[in-house]
Amino acid sequence: MIAVCAAVFVAAGTQQLAGFGYALMAVPLLSLVVGTKDAVALSSLSGLAGTGLMAIRLRHRTDRPVVKRLLLGAVVGMPLGIVVLRRAPAAPLQVAVSVVVLLAVALLASGFRLRRESPRTELGAGFLSGMINTSIGIGGPPVVLVLQAAEHEQHAFRATTVSYFVVSNLVALPLFLASGVVSSSTWAVGVFAVPAALVGTLVFERVAFRVRTEHFRVLVLALLVLAAVVSLARVLG
Repeated sequence: MIAVCAAVFVAAGTQQLAGFGYALMAVPLLSLVVGTKDAVALSSLSGLAGTGLMAIRLRHRTDRPVVKRLLLGAVVGMPLGIVVLRRAPAAPLQVAVSVVVLLAVALLASGFRLRRESPRTELGAGFLSGMINTSIGIGGPPVVLVLQAAEHEQHAFRATTVSYFVVSNLVALPLFLASGVVSSSTWAVGVFAVPAALVGTLVFERVAFRVRTEHFRVLVLALLVLAAVVSLARVLG
C-alpha cells in the first residue's frame, strides 16, 4: 500500500512539474507492485484525482476544440486497446510499457517536434492515445507531440493535456470494469492511491507555477528512464 501511494505521489509531481508524464511514471512503478494489467487500471483511476484538480484550476486556459478532437479519436481507439489488454500476457505488456516510456523519453530529449498540427492530426493522435491508454496505460506521447506542434503556452499546454486525460480516463474506467481483467483488490487499493495522487498534486502545484517547466525537464526525463529500466529489468530478470 505504501509503495502504491509513493508511486502515484511521484507521478503526480511529475505531471505538475512537466505538464505531462503521470502515466509514463505511474505505470512502470505500479507494475512492480501490482502487475502490469492492474497497474494500467490503477493509473487511470488514481490519475483522475490529480489531473481532475489541475483541469478545474486551469480550465480557463484549456484549448477546448483541440480536446474535443483528441477525445473523438480516443473513444474509437479505446475498445481496441481493451482487446489487447485482455488477450496479451502480462510479461509482454510490461516490456511494451518500458519500451514505450523509453521511446517517449528519447523523443522528448531529442527535441523532436511535429512540423504542424491539424484537426486530422489531432484525431489520429487521439485514436493512438486511446488505444495505447487502455492497453498499456500510456496514452500521453501522441497527445504531447501534437500539442507541442501547436506551440501552446506553458500553462495552456498543461491545461489542455490534463483536460483530455480526465475525460479519457473517465471513459476508460468503465471499459476496464467491463473487461474483467482487473482484480477486485486493485479497486480497493485505489481508495488509497487516489488521495495520494491528490496530495502529490497539491504539494507540487505551487512549485509548478513559480518555475518554468524546462527547469525540471532533465530531472523528469531521468526519473522516467530509471522507472522504465527497473520495470524492464524485473520482467527480463
